[in-house]
Amino acid sequence: MLYIGVMAKAPLSVTIFVWLISALSSAQEVAPSLELLDLKGAPHKLADYRGQPVVLNFWATWCVPCAAEMPLLSEMQKRYQGRVLFIAASIDDEDMKPQIKAFIKKHQGDALTVMMGATLDSLDVFGVNQGMPGTVFIDAEGNIVDRLSGALKRSDLEQRLRKLVAEPEHKSSSVQDTGPSQDDWDWVNKNYGNALNELLPVKAKGRFVSFRSYRDMHSEILEYSFFIGHEFNKDDHRLQDFLSAHVRVADTVSIYDQMMKIHRDKPAESAANVSRMLRVRVLDFAQKECAAIRTQFTKFENLSFKPPDIDSSVILLHATLYQFHVQADMGDMDIYLIDNEHPLAQWALETRQALDSCIANSSQPKTVY
Repeated sequence: MLYIGVMAKAPLSVTIFVWLISALSSAQEVAPSLELLDLKGAPHKLADYRGQPVVLNFWATWCVPCAAEMPLLSEMQKRYQGRVLFIAASIDDEDMKPQIKAFIKKHQGDALTVMMGATLDSLDVFGVNQGMPGTVFIDAEGNIVDRLSGALKRSDLEQRLRKLVAEPEHKSSSVQDTGPSQDDWDWVNKNYGNALNELLPVKAKGRFVSFRSYRDMHSEILEYSFFIGHEFNKDDHRLQDFLSAHVRVADTVSIYDQMMKIHRDKPAESAANVSRMLRVRVLDFAQKECAAIRTQFTKFENLSFKPPDIDSSVILLHATLYQFHVQADMGDMDIYLIDNEHPLAQWALETRQALDSCIANSSQPKTVY
């Protein structure tokens, strides 16, 4: 079965995820040649490992199902230590090596033999049709005995490993997977947008500009938002004659990761209840407390920019999104950017830095809810 999900985060950014969940079996065949590099830069050939069974897993740092299955692969490597070698072959570019090391550590893949140098073409050569992640089972004689394309399930992996080492069939281990399941990812992805809008809103009443930055799906980058402008007085409902600013930022751990942890710990909790458990820092200022508010608002009013160029041939996965909402007398406007070099994004990042400076010099308590 082929599942193609299109997540339209904004008019300018469409993220496409493909999960190809299928077992691809074929007659026994010799594994193609493959040359890889370890994380120290030393070369290795797949053929060098003849004499022992190999599980060859193609993955990438931007692949969400790859992250989900890595703890399971590492667990199985420990279980089959000395009998099966698990090679995690990254298709990331060479300049991603520092991120790869951090990714492996974060997703509990330390037991795996991590290599670089694979490409999307490698998946085709090994018959997994560029379905990420892709896993190939190779026996001690160097023959491909099975393939799996897409996120691994514990039962499927255990069955193929028993076949690979000629173990007798038995009931699956009762050991629990320490990583998120596909159902966990689906639940968080479904409810993340609502939580983000509730905790870091970009729309309100008044005359203002708001900004929000975040990365879709799993991320160590903390979600952040601010809006600055003239608000309505609570008493007479007129616009205030002074500017104010409101800053919201995920507290220590990203909202996405908080949601994942809470949902996995308490799977029966509703999305509304999980949202109430999320921690976000809240800071509010008037311009008399932070002169940068007036400075940055004036810069925005004088800012001149054109819509960004869109290359429809390029699909960005897991990009940081810069979202803006402008509420003015003549109406409102929404803007979405993925280019941090755009003048509007540069203004937002400069404004964030200025507001952070006010926060650092303020005696105001940083409220967390």
